[in-house]
Amino acid sequence: MLIGIDIFSGAGGLSLGAEMAGIQISYGIEINPSAAKSFTRNHKGAKVLQGDIRDIDPSKLKEGNDTVFIIMGGPPCQGFSLSNTRTRNMQNANNFLFLEFVRFVQELKPTWFVLENVWGLTNMEEGKTKNMIEDCFRALGYEVSSKVLWASDYGVPQNRNRFFMVGNRHGIKFEFPEPFEKKVTVEEALLKFETLHPELILLDIMLPGLDGWQVCREIRKKSQVPIIMLTAKGETFDKVLGLELGADDYVVKPFDTKEIIARIKAVLRRIGQNNQQTDLKEVSYDKLVVNMTRYELKVDGKIIDTPPKELELLYHLASNPNRVYTRDQLLDEVWGFEYYGDSRTIDVHVKRLREKLEGVSDKWSLKTVWGVGYKFEVVDLL
Repeated sequence: MLIGIDIFSGAGGLSLGAEMAGIQISYGIEINPSAAKSFTRNHKGAKVLQGDIRDIDPSKLKEGNDTVFIIMGGPPCQGFSLSNTRTRNMQNANNFLFLEFVRFVQELKPTWFVLENVWGLTNMEEGKTKNMIEDCFRALGYEVSSKVLWASDYGVPQNRNRFFMVGNRHGIKFEFPEPFEKKVTVEEALLKFETLHPELILLDIMLPGLDGWQVCREIRKKSQVPIIMLTAKGETFDKVLGLELGADDYVVKPFDTKEIIARIKAVLRRIGQNNQQTDLKEVSYDKLVVNMTRYELKVDGKIIDTPPKELELLYHLASNPNRVYTRDQLLDEVWGFEYYGDSRTIDVHVKRLREKLEGVSDKWSLKTVWGVGYKFEVVDLL
């Protein structure tokens, strides 16, 4: 069994990737209560320590003779971020929390570690900060590789980059993944808009190709779906422009998780009551329509009798194409927190759905992700 520990974990995005790679997350450490709560929901098998990492003894995280395979995490980045014009300097106390990452690696001696941060770290103090962090890990006997990766190179239509530092104790020179041959463009994402029927859009401004202003304008030509802009552009002119183009709210980074959740709820509450689009709960693909308003499954034009829970499971998966769900996540999100049955009930429901859907279309399928869970795979979204 490969054991992973996620420090500065947030809601657990790195842990999700690790689990998809077959790693079992044993602990998550996060100071923000809302993020820690989200981590708990997202990673049922992990223990969550909510508090200041400086107060946590890493030796207490050892479980028997099990070796920690990987420690991952993203120390606070505000002090390194280029968008922080006030306290972007080495006097910012948060900039030294990477030493806590080093402390955990030194104590637990994982085979691998992955450190993630903003790319601004690479030119802090003319690169001396990055070199200092790398030297700390090299002094512990780790081979270290670093690189800035762009989300747009790996299937995400967003101008978002992140700095990654990967180390291991086996002297392996880590090779970062090659960029995809074809980038997913904002234009392609817009073409999927009418198929996916989102209930709300979180929209950044700095996107590859079309920017967020243009995307907002194009969406408003065809839909009144709620739009919340999330961006580092915080000037009054930018806020006014976004709202005048049709955004329902405008949030400037960095933001608190509780605030963005409250704003999402407020926008949905305000708009959902008057927006007929939100009254129809339906997803459709080639030869497949799942309508939750009428609790109806239509396959190749024919209505198929389907038990409610099977229909709810299919709707949940199909509403989030190509997203991988663990069995525990599906139990929480489809059956609800009060369900205490065996997670293998998911397998039974998936089997029955496959009997209804097998061979209907080659453009989508209900896929098993071995060792993780299930996803509704849509070929033209890959």
